[in-house]
Amino acid sequence: MNPRSYHYSKGFSLVEILVSVAVFSVVVIAGTAAILAVIDANQKSQSLNSVMTNLNVALESMAREIRVGKNYACVTGHGIESDCTMISFTPDIGVGPIYYEFVSTGIQKRVGSDTATPLRMTATEVNLTDVHFKIRKSTDGTFQDKVFLTISGYAQAKIQTKTNFYIQTLMSKRDIIPAS
Repeated sequence: MNPRSYHYSKGFSLVEILVSVAVFSVVVIAGTAAILAVIDANQKSQSLNSVMTNLNVALESMAREIRVGKNYACVTGHGIESDCTMISFTPDIGVGPIYYEFVSTGIQKRVGSDTATPLRMTATEVNLTDVHFKIRKSTDGTFQDKVFLTISGYAQAKIQTKTNFYIQTLMSKRDIIPAS
């Protein structure tokens, strides 16, 4: 037997174990940070989606009522083509006039009179900065009356999440033809 034979041990040295634990820790911390960032982004996205869905429902409700209404009038404007922040019209079906008004950071609806109890149409997370109704009436009956609505503002579900938007929509009068 060789007096200088090498004795190989089985297993890892302390330095190898420390290096592998350090590398593993760095990978786990980086992965955890990435997962937390994705979860936070998902929560922000869901909050913003909820806010924008509320705005969409409010606008669709307004558009539906305006389309079947008549006698459009700008409460704050004058003339055939008026630009205003408050509109009134008479619904084809229902009682009394309907008023939509831009107040502070949202749109309010009043039914019956302009002093009736207001109903806020938009969520408090939707902050409108500018709302304009533009009415174009047909003086000779060559086209249907139209209401052009422009809205700008921002949606903020959380302090860190602020999304600006600008929306335009055109609503033309739709006459309801009774069944004969």
